[in-house]
Amino acid sequence: MIDHVAHLDDDRSHVRMTESRFAAGDGSALHYRQWRSAAARGRAGQITRGAVIALHRGHEHAGRLAELAERLAGEGWTVFAPDLRGHGHSEGE
Repeated sequence: MIDHVAHLDDDRSHVRMTESRFAAGDGSALHYRQWRSAAARGRAGQITRGAVIALHRGHEHAGRLAELAERLAGEGWTVFAPDLRGHGHSEGE
């Protein structure tokens, strides 16, 4: 797992982005990124506003959604963005 902390230009909280993979049913490794408020990480009872699943377009990858995801995470949302099969760091076609 890769772990990054993004420092936003405005007055919002720091946002933490992590990257990981999971195995699909056919064994393909699928990559995803997750953004959340760094302040919410590890605090018992910390409640986020909810979860958002953000999907990239056409021949792009989840990294292209970083600006949107950082803004949403700075407002208390947890954002998940997968690299669809054959895109970014995900395997497959």
